[in-house]
Amino acid sequence: MRIAVVDMGTNTFNLIIANCTNDNYEFLYESKYHTYVGKGNSEGFIDNAAIKRIKKSFDEISLICKKFDVEKRIGMATAVFRSAANASNLISEINETYDFEIDIIDGHREAELVYKAVNRSIDGDLSNFVIIDIGGGSIEMSIGNRDHLLWTKSIGFGGLHLLNNFVHSTPVNSSEIENIETYLKPQIKEAVELCELHHVKAIVGVSGAFDTYRDMLTYDSQINFDKNKPSFEIRLRHFFKINHLFIKSSLEEQKKLPGVDQARVELMMVAGIFINLFIKETHINKIIQSKYSLREGALFELNEVNINTTND
Repeated sequence: MRIAVVDMGTNTFNLIIANCTNDNYEFLYESKYHTYVGKGNSEGFIDNAAIKRIKKSFDEISLICKKFDVEKRIGMATAVFRSAANASNLISEINETYDFEIDIIDGHREAELVYKAVNRSIDGDLSNFVIIDIGGGSIEMSIGNRDHLLWTKSIGFGGLHLLNNFVHSTPVNSSEIENIETYLKPQIKEAVELCELHHVKAIVGVSGAFDTYRDMLTYDSQINFDKNKPSFEIRLRHFFKINHLFIKSSLEEQKKLPGVDQARVELMMVAGIFINLFIKETHINKIIQSKYSLREGALFELNEVNINTTND
């Protein structure tokens, strides 16, 4: 079966199309659409400008689905859509207009699907790990291993909230960093304690900032890596170096950094502050970037259901 999956995030929609034959996956197409829905979410409503950007994205997505003869179209709407009063009607309209099956999912469901994706991307010898997904509208965290998802938490704010409420200068100053860390510590306290309890040794980062770290590190072949491999190790010294660049640079200087995603550049600094704090609190010394994330997790789950239904 040929399946299209759209991950509808706060800033970016991520599309993937794959041909699924039994438990084999041929990835045919992927693309990003910068919709910036979070910037158009005022007073609990997605505004008309953001809705136009959403529909324009789905106009393009629909044409691509037809080009690839997609048989099944699904999607997951996350953070910003959970809180917007008009999100449910908007999603219903998109489903009807573009022949999609999109659900607004909560943080726990999002973490479950990301876990399914990560489990297929990381090496088999990795034991307990903590998954971190820093979005524009929420931060999803979970702890698991190759056999079980042990714990999940959805923090009800993301990079946009941190940026808009704590950062008033560029480059960011030390007092702003301290204020962000003070604000974050109670939010990550449980995760830090559970990482110690379960002897977690690695962070598995998905999407957003982690993808950008990989792109910057591999830009112009600075670090060789297998593009077909679904995971990439970000060594701590490389993370600290990049994070330092974002903290010490103005926004204009950040935009000129080689390999940086221009659509995400504003959030890289606050994401780095979060990751750096988490490393300090847990003493974890390994970061793995997973190419697979929410959209792949949904793809794997749907295909598993189809296989089981066929076998029954």
